Amino acid sequence: MDHTSELTGMVAMNLRGVMDRIQAFQDTKEHVLSFFVDKLLVEAAENAFFSGVVSAMTANGIPLDEGIWPEEPKELPEIQADFRKIVEQANDLVDRLIEPHAQQLVNLWEGFGRFSRETLDIEPVNLLEAWGLTIRWELAKILQCYSGVKPDEQKATEYLRHLTKYWSTRIEE
Repeated sequence: MDHTSELTGMVAMNLRGVMDRIQAFQDTKEHVLSFFVDKLLVEAAENAFFSGVVSAMTANGIPLDEGIWPEEPKELPEIQADFRKIVEQANDLVDRLIEPHAQQLVNLWEGFGRFSRETLDIEPVNLLEAWGLTIRWELAKILQCYSGVKPDEQKATEYLRHLTKYWSTRIEE
């Protein structure tokens, strides 16, 4: 294995690890949403059932036993508002958990991009693909999702320095 292949594989492995962590958090968002959609449907069905029973009993003059019925069943708009609030809070939490990983990915990509262009005179995506590392589209999709995250200059420069040092050491061997 030549030095370019070794280095590119190492970078791709780091990028893949960060991308997998981000994807796991994004999947968590979908599971949270699914859980609350199911909860919303169950709560709406329970409220509809209780409302129907209470209406039927009242219409037929049957007294309601105290304490066994919900005080006032929530109306669908109330349930939907609760649902939206919970989902918004869950999404905010997951976004805060993703943030450091997105920052790390942007920093890695920026450092590798500089190394690739400045040292090897090739675009980083082309270098990854030249060695058969097919993460281009996944990487582009994730970077697009977090396009507001800007590289930390110090971290990107540090990563560039490490790659350059590794490259220089390997070439001298």
